Amino acid sequence: MLSEDHKKKFISEVKAASNLGTYVIVGWRPLAFGIQFCQIPIYAIATRSALLLERISADNHRISGEEMQAMEASGCILTDIKLPFQMPDDEDSVHYVEELIKPYVVQWSSCRGVVLFDIVAFSKYTAFEQMAQIRVLSNFIDLAAQRCRTLGHDINVSKSTTGDGFYVWNEVDGVEGDIALYLSTMLTLAYYYGARQSNLTRGFPLLRCCINFGSHFEYRSAMENDANGGDYIVGDVTIGLARMMSAAQPSQLLVGVHSRDISGTNFGEHLGRDTLDTTSLIDIGRLCMDSLIGISLPGGKIASAEAYLTGSKISDSEFTIKKYSVADKHGMNHQCYNARFNLEISGGDAINVGLRNEALEAFAGTPLGDQELTIRVR
Repeated sequence: MLSEDHKKKFISEVKAASNLGTYVIVGWRPLAFGIQFCQIPIYAIATRSALLLERISADNHRISGEEMQAMEASGCILTDIKLPFQMPDDEDSVHYVEELIKPYVVQWSSCRGVVLFDIVAFSKYTAFEQMAQIRVLSNFIDLAAQRCRTLGHDINVSKSTTGDGFYVWNEVDGVEGDIALYLSTMLTLAYYYGARQSNLTRGFPLLRCCINFGSHFEYRSAMENDANGGDYIVGDVTIGLARMMSAAQPSQLLVGVHSRDISGTNFGEHLGRDTLDTTSLIDIGRLCMDSLIGISLPGGKIASAEAYLTGSKISDSEFTIKKYSVADKHGMNHQCYNARFNLEISGGDAINVGLRNEALEAFAGTPLGDQELTIRVR
C-alpha cells in the first residue's frame, strides 16, 4: 500500500497522463523508478477492438514487459511515469493499483445482469418531489443489496442515474452475481411498494422495472478534480433495457430473453449443463425467495414471496410462459418475458408487483405464440 502522500502523487501523475480521459489505460507494469502504462486514445478504441478485447475483459491490467512491447508494436502508446518511490508488485498491491486507475480504464463483460428502474410520470412532479422520489429509490436499492449480503449473497451494487430512475448492476459477475442482483431487485421492489402502500401515494409513484442480461462496457468518468465522476455502463444489455422500457406499462416488470455459456464453470458443473437461459435463472432465483421471509418492510414482515414469468393456464398443473418481442425504431427486435412478484405480509396484507397476463392490452410487445414454453407444476 502507498502512503497518503505517495498515493496523491501517483493519482496526480496518472491523471496528467490520461488528460481527462483522452487516453485509456489498457495495461501497466511496475518499474524500478515508477510505473509504465500502456495507453490508447479513446477515439482509437473502435479500430482496435480485436487487439483490446482480451485486455479490457481481463481481471486486471497488470501485464509483462513482453506484452507491453507487443501492444506498442500494435499501435498502443507506452508512458513511463517516474515516482519518488518503488511500486510494489504483490497480489494485494496489484488490486490496490487497479482501484486507483479505475477512472482511467474501460472494462468489458460478455454477460452481466443489469436492472433499469423507472419512476412513472416523473416529470409531472415538483422539483422537491422529484428529489425525494429519486433519493428514496436509491436508498431502497442500497438497503436491499445490504440485506442480501447479510443473507450470504455476494453483491456489491453500482448504479447510474437516468434522471428519472437508475441502471443497477452487481460488480460481482457470473451466474451467482446475477442471481444475487435478481434477489436484490425483488427486495428493492418489496421495500418500495411496501412503503408506497403505507404512505401517501404521491411520495411513491408507480415504477416500471426491466431486467436484462448481455454484454457491456463499464467505465468511470474521469474528473478534473479528485471527485468520483460516477460509474457508467453501456452495451447490448442497456440497449435492450431501454427498448424494453419504452414499451413497458406502469407497474410492469419485464425480464429479457437471454442464454449464456456456462461450460467450464463451477455452476455449469453443478447443474450438469453448458448453457443457462433466462427461465432457468429465474427458477434458481425462485429457490432463494424463502430467504426473504421475515424481512421487515414498512407495512410489516414478509410472510411469503413468489416471483414468476406469466403466461396462460392450461390446467391446474400446466401453464405456459409467454415470450414477447419489442420492436425498436431501427427495426431490431428485443425479446422479453412479463413477470410478477407477489408478497404476503404479516397481518394479512399483500404486495403485488407487475401486471397479470390479462392486463397487458396496452403493452406494446408482440406475443410470440410459436415460442411459448409449457411448464408443469407437481
